[in-house]
Amino acid sequence: MGRKQTEATKQKIKDSWHATHPPISDETREKMSLAQKGKKRSEEFCRKNGERTKGKKYSLGYKHTDEHKKRMSLLFTGRKMDEEAKEKLRNAWESGRAKRIGTNAPRWKGGITPKNTLIRNSIDYEHWRNSVFTRDDWTCQICGQRGGDLHAHHIKPFAVFFELRLDINNGITYCRRCHRMVHTGTKYDNYVIKPLPDITAHRSAGWMVA
Repeated sequence: MGRKQTEATKQKIKDSWHATHPPISDETREKMSLAQKGKKRSEEFCRKNGERTKGKKYSLGYKHTDEHKKRMSLLFTGRKMDEEAKEKLRNAWESGRAKRIGTNAPRWKGGITPKNTLIRNSIDYEHWRNSVFTRDDWTCQICGQRGGDLHAHHIKPFAVFFELRLDINNGITYCRRCHRMVHTGTKYDNYVIKPLPDITAHRSAGWMVA
């Protein structure tokens, strides 16, 4: 116990496994998924499974040692995910989210959430925010701060112009401090403001922003 295998031995074991266990096709995975869908574990099964895994290394509640955490961190440091993998993760997240919202949500109470809140928490609104940030290069359009706590600001009020709520041309990027200043008119000491022509035009037109 405790003997470490050489890299050559590990590779032999890996090659042997792949030789006898060919990759599972997408069609087979789909069949396996459908076969298990809707099945519920009996209370007896859950009890026996809990007793079987209780106290074992990979059971619920197990904590990794600091050394193991460091090894895991080093393993993934510097790795970059390709666009295909990112797209798969994004699609998986969105499809999973669709199963947890609305009438499918475990805390669904019949649709009592205000409409404005639903819009601000929607995927479309999140896409709108990211589109505004990307267009403005993630930079506050007043003070020039790049990154940090940024807000996507509605030039024409969110509460009044319903049709412009998700219009990228009705959005502009501000940092948190500048956003507060636009709403309250508060100015900060030792704070240099660089107003842009389009922002000045919106203000002179009397638009309060949301």
